[in-house]
Amino acid sequence: MDQNESYDYYSYYNETDECQVELGAVLPRLRSAFYCLVTVVGVPANMALLLALWARHRGAGKLGSSLQRHSWTNSEILAANLAVSDLLFLGSLPVWIYTDLSGEWRGGVAGCKAVPYITALNMYVVVWLVTFMSIDRYLAIVCQSLYRRVKQRPLVVWGCALTWLASALLALPVLRSRMLELDEQHGISYCREKEISPEIRLCLILLTFFLPLSVTVFCYGSLVRVLSQHSQGLTHDPAPGPGPAPPGRSVRRSMRVVLWVVTAFILSWVPFNSFRLLMVVGRSLTPGSDASCWLQWVAAQGIEWTAPLAFANSCVNPLVFGGVSHTLLCWGPAARLLGLRSRVGGQSGASSHTSPSSWGRAE
Repeated sequence: MDQNESYDYYSYYNETDECQVELGAVLPRLRSAFYCLVTVVGVPANMALLLALWARHRGAGKLGSSLQRHSWTNSEILAANLAVSDLLFLGSLPVWIYTDLSGEWRGGVAGCKAVPYITALNMYVVVWLVTFMSIDRYLAIVCQSLYRRVKQRPLVVWGCALTWLASALLALPVLRSRMLELDEQHGISYCREKEISPEIRLCLILLTFFLPLSVTVFCYGSLVRVLSQHSQGLTHDPAPGPGPAPPGRSVRRSMRVVLWVVTAFILSWVPFNSFRLLMVVGRSLTPGSDASCWLQWVAAQGIEWTAPLAFANSCVNPLVFGGVSHTLLCWGPAARLLGLRSRVGGQSGASSHTSPSSWGRAE
């Protein structure tokens, strides 16, 4: 396989006639091995998360025991949608693995359009669901009176539905631009992307990543400030006054879960999308100029190395939910599947460990 062709399948950039981008020959095999690990870990982990959430809702605990039935909280609804999105993407990942190892596309015309479309859809859904998680925690702590008055669950359900719909529409340029090309000389098929104008790419990157990222950072910056003020208030014991009340224990716990999810999201997706933005900037400069070619080379190298990190986010979220919250730990099969210690019946008399934590209720 010509390694100059390998990076094209990510559908975020391709080689131009003006600039030649040389890429290493070892990276595809390393990337394939890493993707195999992501698939092996991510599929059972996300399935375990969904089953644990279902068991919590149905009131099912370990075999022979019974937990109190709980209604779905906001964060659990968002977590379930995240798991579905991640499973959808992980189902398409073996196609990328085979493409990396074989150096050709065997998925046909339909697969050439569907698999990159699913990849873009997953990224957009994850970005906006994490943003909704941040907004939910912001309202629960900073705007508590408003948070208690609104009908939270219908808003979250409609928000998830709109997220899927908007993401499906925003991913349409990937679906429309994909085409299967045949190299008649070598008899090899490539799944390529037709050129998309830098203006459209820039709008998509800003709308589907950097805008929701800004909202997420604002929400958590405000939360850190409020909690810091509350912590100082506990130390100095000030007189009561206006402002948000101290957050309840379940709200603080759910915020800790979402904070870890947001942290994993930022570490996974920010480098990848930053290089995508750099590629757009490079292509908007004078074609064939030294500055344009150098920026495209840097962006191409960066996308090659950071794309696996971004895709690994699909197996990180359920591990975060299981390690930080109690929901997975309260359902024995899920805890054993993820190598976590089940707390159901594990400690006699520890009533705080026998019921799942509430991720989304304000106290």
